[in-house]
Amino acid sequence: MRLVACSIPFLCLATGCLGPIKSLYPPAPGAPTRSVYVINQGTWHTGIALESKDVPEHLWPVKRDYPSARYLEVGWGDHDAYRKDLTCWIAFKAALWPTRSVLQLDAFAGSLDENFDDPRTTIIEIKLSAAGFERLCKFVGDTHVLDEGCHPIALGDDWYESRGKYCVFNTCNTWIAKCLRAAGCPITPAYCITRGPLLRQVKKFGHVLRSPASPVDKGTPQSHAP
Repeated sequence: MRLVACSIPFLCLATGCLGPIKSLYPPAPGAPTRSVYVINQGTWHTGIALESKDVPEHLWPVKRDYPSARYLEVGWGDHDAYRKDLTCWIAFKAALWPTRSVLQLDAFAGSLDENFDDPRTTIIEIKLSAAGFERLCKFVGDTHVLDEGCHPIALGDDWYESRGKYCVFNTCNTWIAKCLRAAGCPITPAYCITRGPLLRQVKKFGHVLRSPASPVDKGTPQSHAP
């Protein structure tokens, strides 16, 4: 009996069955909402985009670095694998033991479609409650390493010093899932090591604005991204 009882939390974790945090998600009917967008361009890496005007500066101070941006897309990953040309050694090192992490920002003034024009791109919109959105912004802001003036430490070319260690069980995809979980979404980060499980979970509660076309569509995706 003890073995069964101890197995239940693990099974819930492994099968991705965490429910929503009801005080945060879903938004109450008629309540104001904020949208975030999960972005995957057909690669291992996944990011999350927010409209800059919605982001409280005190929760995510990096916003000050991009005053003209309409959107801010952020991603988290292994310092070497993310910033440099991927080699067998870098991949081997990142897979076997915890390594230094880094954040990347992509700030842009155009639409999501204009910025993410690769036909392999998936864009999923999630509508969050105001409280859930603020929790997500705080989670992202707290991932930054801050200097003595409480400003994110820039490494140049839109890279920023980050908290947390990257490893095979703590990837860019699990970090995106943690962002959404902080906002109250029904998602299990431990089940989102790669992009496939992450996108499958997000599609259950988000709205797909764009996804790669099937061969029948001759590579032209349907897109309704703002």
